[in-house]
Amino acid sequence: MMRLYIAEKPSLGMAIAKVLGIQPGRHNGYIKTKDGYVTWCVGHILEMAAPEHYWPELKGERWSLAPLPMVPEQWTKLPVKAKARQLGIIGKLLKQKDVTEIVHAGDAGREGQIIVDEVLSFHNNTKPVVRFWAKGLDRQNIERALRAMEYNVKFQPYS
Repeated sequence: MMRLYIAEKPSLGMAIAKVLGIQPGRHNGYIKTKDGYVTWCVGHILEMAAPEHYWPELKGERWSLAPLPMVPEQWTKLPVKAKARQLGIIGKLLKQKDVTEIVHAGDAGREGQIIVDEVLSFHNNTKPVVRFWAKGLDRQNIERALRAMEYNVKFQPYS
């Protein structure tokens, strides 16, 4: 079984990879470990689409109060331009055939839960997801969190 760990930040990704055992080789946007891959979101990697996405006729117009309120039928999240490359790397790793389980390693709390859940939703992930919930970046906390992982569905109320 190969796992894909998706951390919220590179620092957490590196801490997890060190505990798992980093494999030799240099990779862009992820680290290969003994049991899979570790990658990261670089914080918020998706953002709400601008009004022009829903209403193209607004492009180039000066803002006024006249069209408010503007409520789309369905909200859309789009890649943050500066982070789109990393989002693509995560997508490619999610599609790897040897990856059989995803480890959601967003920071502990509501925001960390949302960031990785949105990425999984954006990429239409269907693989099983477990939640890694660490209280610190030190080896002891990482090892404790690795032993205590539970299915991500338990943490959905946070998002």
